[in-house]
Parts: sequence; C-alpha cells; structure tokens
Amino acid sequence: METKGFMEKSFVKWGLYLGLAAVILSFGLYMIDVTLMVSGWVSLISYALIITFMILSARQERSERDGYLTYGQAVINSLGVSVIYTIITISFTGLLYNVIDPELPETLKTITIERMASTMESFGMAEADIDKAIEATEARDFKQDFRALATGALVLIAINFVIGLIVSIFTRKNPPMFEANESEA
Repeated sequence: METKGFMEKSFVKWGLYLGLAAVILSFGLYMIDVTLMVSGWVSLISYALIITFMILSARQERSERDGYLTYGQAVINSLGVSVIYTIITISFTGLLYNVIDPELPETLKTITIERMASTMESFGMAEADIDKAIEATEARDFKQDFRALATGALVLIAINFVIGLIVSIFTRKNPPMFEANESEA
C-alpha cells in the first residue's frame, strides 16, 4: 500500500467537507434568523452531519485499504474528521462572534433567557426558581474569547471522540485471521 500525503487522507477530505457544511449551516441560520442558532434541532442536525461524514470517511478509508479497516484505524479516522471539523467551526465561531457581529453574544443571551423562562413557566416551575435560573444565566459570559473557544474546541473534540468510538464499531471490517493460500484453491 502506498503512503499518502496528509492532504490526501480521507479524514482530511471529509473533515473539510464537514467543516464547510457546518459553516454554511451556521452562517445560513445567522442570516435567516438568529433565534435559530439556539434551537435544539440545530444540535441534532449537527450530530447527524458529524456521524454521516465520519461514516463516509471510514467507508472511503476502508475501500482504500482493500476493503478492511480495523477498529483502531476507524477510531483514528473518526478522530481526524472531528479535529479538522473542530478547527474550522471554532475558527468560524470566533470570526462570527468577534468580527462579523460583536453584539451576537448578548443577543443570544437574551434569546436564551427568554426561551428558558418560557419553558420553565410551561412546566409550572415556581417563580422564585425561574428567577434564580435567570440570574444564573445572566451571570454567564456568552462571549467567545480565546479561552472560551479553546474550551469549546476541547469539549467538541471529546464529545465527537465518543461519537467516533461508537461509529467505528459499525464501520470497521477486520481482515480475515488467516489468508487462504491461492495455490490450495
């Protein structure tokens, strides 16, 4: 098997595609309606994209390895997709929150507080508990400085690593233990 350059590896290709898809999704939601950015559906769509692109990368890698991909190779492949994706999305998040729209953190904080209060009221929570939760959320910093972005990147890689461990169970295909000798056939 010939050695491929870094940019020719399947996880780089699919990680770039995933990062680009995530940037398009995020920027599209931002342009359409900022409130969509804090929707739970966006998280589900994002995880579906991550799983899909990890599978596509593993399938390509497996086909390039004569139809076989061990669990370890599949995990490394998924982790590679995750790291490339994370670098792209965290870079875009920093750009969006700090350059394109520096007011976005406060806007999202306001939207989050309104939605949280509405949800808690619909569950019949006591007014004192709602006020306490709102105070805690108001105290949070929604800004995306270097520290917040670095922490976000580590958390994202950790979550996606766990997803990659699970995806790798289904995308691996071990080579046979013993190759049949062609002269015996």
